[in-house]
Formats: sequence, C-alpha cells, structure tokens
Amino acid sequence: MRKSFRHYRLERWKKTRQKGFWHYVLIRGLLGWGVSSAAGLLLAMFFFFDTPITNFSALMTLFVYLLISFLRGCIKWVMMEKQFKETQ
Repeated sequence: MRKSFRHYRLERWKKTRQKGFWHYVLIRGLLGWGVSSAAGLLLAMFFFFDTPITNFSALMTLFVYLLISFLRGCIKWVMMEKQFKETQ
C-alpha cells in the first residue's frame, strides 16, 4: 500500500521533532533559510543591480533575514505541531 504525502510528511515530522524546537529553528530556520536568502539577496544586488555592498547594508540585510527566519521557524514549528496533534 502506498503512503500518502500527508502520512509521509508526518513521519518526517516525528523524526524532526525528536531533535527539538531549538535545533529546528536554528538549522532549518536561521541557517537553512535565513543565511542563504540573505546571501542570495546580497549577491543579486551586487551582480544584477551593480550596487556596492557596504558593511552596513550587509549587516542590516543579514540581521533582518535572521530575524524573519527565526520567526518563520517558530511559526512553522507551531503549525506542524498542530497538524501532528490533530492526527494523534
């Protein structure tokens, strides 16, 4: 019998939640999404718009993306926990 996507996702979530909230927020949120997105934005600004990257703009971009990615990680954790508990 083939597993549904929802079942597969919940099985993955069981493994993820064993590592804990902070691991999820730091690895998936901050490092996985925040740093890579900030670096991508800075490189795009530099190459496509010929905008010089100053220390201030780089630090502000990184700070804003880290803050947003932290909040995003927290929200995603809460949403997945809610789905997980609904199926239990």
